[in-house]
Amino acid sequence: MTRFLCAVAVVAVALSGCGKKNTAKKPGDPGAGPGEAAQRGEPTAAQRAAGNDLKKLATAYHDYLFKHNNKPPATAGDLSAFAPGDLIGKVQNGTYILHMNVDVYRLPGGATNIVLGYERNVPTEGGVVVMADGSTPYMTKEEFAAATKGGR
Repeated sequence: MTRFLCAVAVVAVALSGCGKKNTAKKPGDPGAGPGEAAQRGEPTAAQRAAGNDLKKLATAYHDYLFKHNNKPPATAGDLSAFAPGDLIGKVQNGTYILHMNVDVYRLPGGATNIVLGYERNVPTEGGVVVMADGSTPYMTKEEFAAATKGGR
């Protein structure tokens, strides 16, 4: 009899939540606060978009180096055959900063330790950067200040 009552109690508890709608908001849902993702340690939608853009720019940079016998690009325009025009425009208008004339294959600290590009607000607010190896970590403004940049 005791087992029967325990089983009934388990079923009753399980069924009590079945008709309820899950109202928890996910990042990017309408009404989800912009800080909720950051509070959970997740990148925001804007950070993911910037990371994707910066990764595409790093890929274009590497493609340019490969195509031009390791001669690095001198301007953002040099990458136009390797990256979408809107990304080149974002470098030209200052949305993203991309260090030019960097031979990523001959960096003394290695490609993983050198910042190749970043969002314009990273020096003052922190944000997404792209390393010379193409990885896109988030850096605080303090981490960015201490990091080695590709142009130096």
